[in-house]
Amino acid sequence: MLVGAIAASLAERPHPGSFVLGLLEDDPDVADPAEVLALCLEATDLWSVEESAIADRAIAAISDELDEDEYARCWDAALERAAAHLLSGRHRRRLLVLASRLRHELPFEGFPRTSRAVDQACVALERKRHLHLRVSSMLLGDTLGPLGWRQSALAA
Repeated sequence: MLVGAIAASLAERPHPGSFVLGLLEDDPDVADPAEVLALCLEATDLWSVEESAIADRAIAAISDELDEDEYARCWDAALERAAAHLLSGRHRRRLLVLASRLRHELPFEGFPRTSRAVDQACVALERKRHLHLRVSSMLLGDTLGPLGWRQSALAA
């Protein structure tokens, strides 16, 4: 079990890829700390396959007959409800650890605007507890692809 925990820890990616860094650097309005963190953190470092399955069921319950805007609102609301239900003290602590690791990678060479935005987002997460739910909700939505693919690969 210890070896597995060490392997999982080493597999974590505290440094976002250059695509994400460039995307944030080119955005003149990089201000929303929840969006910055959701882009920079790896969703599967916070949420498990089981938690992703719960989110998937919540999304599957949304009617396909809604227009695009209403569907998007329902999607966000369903993920926020699922995240609120799932978000434990352990998740909150884990989110802070992930943000702290990300912050220790600063500054990102060649990305000064992104570095400032990430630093400000990490500070905001430490100070504003309500951001935990927003970031966690966004990350839970991000698991719907990667964890589903990983689970289907394991089943094969």
